[in-house]
Amino acid sequence: MRSIRHYEATQLLTASRLKNGYREFDEAAIERIKTIKAYLNLGLTTKQIEETLKCTDGYYEDDAEQVCRQMKDSL
Repeated sequence: MRSIRHYEATQLLTASRLKNGYREFDEAAIERIKTIKAYLNLGLTTKQIEETLKCTDGYYEDDAEQVCRQMKDSL
């Protein structure tokens, strides 16, 4: 559970909240947690994971191909 809080704090993950304040995770969030854990197991830092997820999430609109290729090469 601490890991999930950390993922939220570092903006790797966002969860919706129920009326009672509990987090609610849909299938996409669960898959994202699995992806984050896989990247951590590969030795990536949370900052590297954040950049990787930005590429897969389409964060870089105009420069996506170049930015993501450079990031991939650096890893």
